[in-house]
Amino acid sequence: MVQTDLDRLGRRVGLLLVANVGGSVLGTVFTGWVLLNVLGTADTLKVLTALSLVFALLAIGLVRPADGAMARPTRSVRAGMGAAAIAVALVMILVLMPNAGRLWARLHGTTADRIVHGEDASGLSVLRVEPASSQPRTTVFVNGLGQSMMPYGEVHTALGMLPAFVHPDPKQVAIIGLGSGDTVYGAAGRPEIERITCIEIIRSQLDTLRELSAVHPYGGLLSLLKDPRIEYVAGDGRIYLMHSPPTFDIIEADALRPSSAYSGNLYSDAYFRLVRDRLRPRGLAATWAPTARVHNGFIRAFPYVVSVPGILLGSNDPIEIDREAIASRLADPRVRDHYGRAGVNVDQLVSEYLAAPALYGPDFDRRALEDFNTDLFPKDEYELGARGSAFGSRR
Repeated sequence: MVQTDLDRLGRRVGLLLVANVGGSVLGTVFTGWVLLNVLGTADTLKVLTALSLVFALLAIGLVRPADGAMARPTRSVRAGMGAAAIAVALVMILVLMPNAGRLWARLHGTTADRIVHGEDASGLSVLRVEPASSQPRTTVFVNGLGQSMMPYGEVHTALGMLPAFVHPDPKQVAIIGLGSGDTVYGAAGRPEIERITCIEIIRSQLDTLRELSAVHPYGGLLSLLKDPRIEYVAGDGRIYLMHSPPTFDIIEADALRPSSAYSGNLYSDAYFRLVRDRLRPRGLAATWAPTARVHNGFIRAFPYVVSVPGILLGSNDPIEIDREAIASRLADPRVRDHYGRAGVNVDQLVSEYLAAPALYGPDFDRRALEDFNTDLFPKDEYELGARGSAFGSRR
């Protein structure tokens, strides 16, 4: 009890509050920086649950028999009984609480035999496989949120492929985000590209893809993992670009939900300007455009923009949509073989997205584009106000 001495009441209450705050801070730091990193989420839950039983033991030890009670057990007996109860409870916890595979499977709505997972200090990657008659469908979850899928062939593929085949002669490409590998695979279809740098903040993402390829050998994923031109970098994509010289012919970010945590870092006007400044002459930037604010911010940053359904291409130089040249590049047998391994209908994909592109040049009045995301005010991330897009996200 704290209130047992009125002369020391203030001091005791203060010490109690200090101990409470200090214990909370130390517990958070130890759990976040040590336990989760060393043990993972599932085993950390077991440890914390077991430690919480210490309070039950203390409560048992502090119980005192009422005056005049007959034949009460001594305190040592009570402590022994409490310790035995704690031991039994601990064994039950270790047996009944799920391991990492069962925990993440349950939280992702499936069974442990249908997921591949990886977890470390950078985050959680879960690949959930849904059986099918032919090629299984895999959903990629990052920190519990679905981000992309396999097989390839939808907006992620187009996001990587369009700038690669619109650009007249790309050599160096930077792609922020790995996910399912779809966007990287889409860009890698251009044989002239010499180097693709893929920057992924979740370090376990690549390992889970490799593990999945051993269990479900999907042609697109196998080709991606064997491509010697692709360099995988673990880290923050925006920070990587900040420390990089302007040496890229193409820079793009994999499609990220605009309301995801920290998504504003890849949809702000400052980010788009950073990308613009890291492009070589005739270089192209690409982004998914899920909202009108992303659309506005991108057009404000780049003097030349091509808008197709759900995707924006930007450059410091005029962008030419040379359909004959694009068709000639797509007719290359190496290109056909690349996308054929993933089952991607490249002709249909290109025709859908380049059917009626909208072009913006320096003469376009950008003063009316007042609603956009900034670093200090990422409206889409905070889901503030109307964020619907009239541009067709095609996610």
